[in-house]
Amino acid sequence: MKDTCNICNEEFDLSKLYEYRGAIACEKCFDIAKKQTDFERQEIIEESKHKTERFRGLDLTNSKIGKANRKILKADIEIAKKESLRRKKYEGMI
Repeated sequence: MKDTCNICNEEFDLSKLYEYRGAIACEKCFDIAKKQTDFERQEIIEESKHKTERFRGLDLTNSKIGKANRKILKADIEIAKKESLRRKKYEGMI
């Protein structure tokens, strides 16, 4: 069986390829693939953190305060629920 390196796009036997968090690379390109994957992962973490940071420490339970907070932050909560295109691509969903 054969597969293609994500970096150089050359075709190799599967036994000659390495995988790192879903990225497939040949021995020559493995370090580049690892750096790119780590960078993408960190960007997704930061993006997610940015969307959810405003909820830190807030009561979002079924208490009166929690319900009021959810009502006030309804649009922000909906945005935070949605996965970004970048995350879907990283996770191999598209």
